Amino acid sequence: MINRTMKLPLPKRIETLGSITQIAYVPKDFDAALRFWTERVGVGPFFCVEHVPVEETIYRGLPTRVDISLAVSQWGDVQIELIRQNDRAASIYRDWNSDTMHHIQVAVPDYAAAAKLCEERGFPLAMECRGAPGAPDFRVGFFDLGDCAPAGFLELAYFPDPGGWRAMVERIKCQVSSWDGQEPVRPFDKL
Repeated sequence: MINRTMKLPLPKRIETLGSITQIAYVPKDFDAALRFWTERVGVGPFFCVEHVPVEETIYRGLPTRVDISLAVSQWGDVQIELIRQNDRAASIYRDWNSDTMHHIQVAVPDYAAAAKLCEERGFPLAMECRGAPGAPDFRVGFFDLGDCAPAGFLELAYFPDPGGWRAMVERIKCQVSSWDGQEPVRPFDKL
């Protein structure tokens, strides 16, 4: 039982890292999840990238190569991401593969400082990805949230060109705002 009258020292809050920019799922049935979001919730269209290219991935301290595909759309200011792992490699997508929230993403201006704060708060680094075509400084880290958390991981995303990332999000929002229900799933290059 929590002592409600007790005053706890307030450490630096995780929320100071930035706003939630994305919630992500690794659904058991990728196509059914797309149908749920587009047909029942009305979020769409989703833009898909097959076999996402990442230059370097470290999973729980060991180098790995993970083949994923993903679909993204916007629900207001929050991006919805659905992920499918196409291979059997060990990864965070195998650690927490369910129809519940997989991770919460926060875009951070200083990856090293944000990662240090997560580690200090008891959220160990589970997987880190670096580099993408045209963005060698792109970096994301997935930190284990542990018991009682709303998701398995907190994703810190560092975009070396935040203006380019914001422009992409705005293009998605524009297509979402004028979506008439046609073509609910589209290739990312149609964005």
